[in-house]
Amino acid sequence: MGLVSEDLTGTALASLWRRFQMARLLFPRLGECQVSSPSELSELATYDPYRGCLDRRQAITIAGTPPSIPLVQVSLRNTTRRLVFWFESYLPVAVRQRNARNQRKLLLEIRNALGVLEGAWAEPLATRAETKARLLALEPATEGQPGLSPFAMCCQVAERARQRAFPAAPPAPVIGAPVLLNGGHPIVLLPKPETPWPEAALHGKAVVATPAVFQLILETHNPFLWLGHGGTLANLGFTPPSRRAWIETCIRHTSGENARLPGFVAKSVRSIQQNLQLVAQVLDRLESGAPMERPVDAASIQDYTSVSAYYRDGYEAHFASAMQLRKRAMRLLSDC
Repeated sequence: MGLVSEDLTGTALASLWRRFQMARLLFPRLGECQVSSPSELSELATYDPYRGCLDRRQAITIAGTPPSIPLVQVSLRNTTRRLVFWFESYLPVAVRQRNARNQRKLLLEIRNALGVLEGAWAEPLATRAETKARLLALEPATEGQPGLSPFAMCCQVAERARQRAFPAAPPAPVIGAPVLLNGGHPIVLLPKPETPWPEAALHGKAVVATPAVFQLILETHNPFLWLGHGGTLANLGFTPPSRRAWIETCIRHTSGENARLPGFVAKSVRSIQQNLQLVAQVLDRLESGAPMERPVDAASIQDYTSVSAYYRDGYEAHFASAMQLRKRAMRLLSDC
């Protein structure tokens, strides 16, 4: 669900959040709500054309004027990011919950992106049903391989995508046993897609991936995982994220939509504040040339008694800070 509005003041958002909560009580399956302005929705098509392409073709306007979403060609890099996006939380959660249905759904999302990368279709397909039908027509045996889990198949698809998107990249590191990296963002690296998950992967919140998939995550989706783990990852043979990877991630984290995640998508106000502080420190390092391997400094977080209090008392200052950081990131991107 999405809501597009010009009136996105803190007071208006606090009122909207309360109404959204009431609607969810009446309709528990309402799910999440992305809150954007018209200009942000248009800008999204530039920085995330894969999602913009889906929004442009799938959005059904229930009330108001239909938003304008420009047509922007989907890039290899952006498509690859949307492919590995599912590995950071959605896919590990589905495996931990033993939810085979969700794992199969995510496999179709990942195969959809691979279809764009390999030229099977020019833009992402609109539904998983369409993806499944197209795949069965192209590859009759695509329902699955005997003895191979959906997670392992997802890894194989991502590794195939890496070869397509980054053909000149160095080979991924080779590890002989699972590697656990503890910290704010735990990481579990598996030697092969079919390697059984260790306990740390089954009962935590770690990102779980093979080295090839994790290298792809670092370069296209979340280079912030390098912070605090960079030395160990480099010793294992991983390549540091490129400057472009850091900058593009900072731009994504400073969107107006992100400032409006609490209550509508995210449960915690704290995580949104932490992300903004993280971006500020990453931009400081990019501008000064400081190394990225060491962890960022933990800063104090403003406590709010409720999501409504965040929008009423802190949102507008938070949004203004995000826009200043976004301008800094865009200036850096123009020099890449």
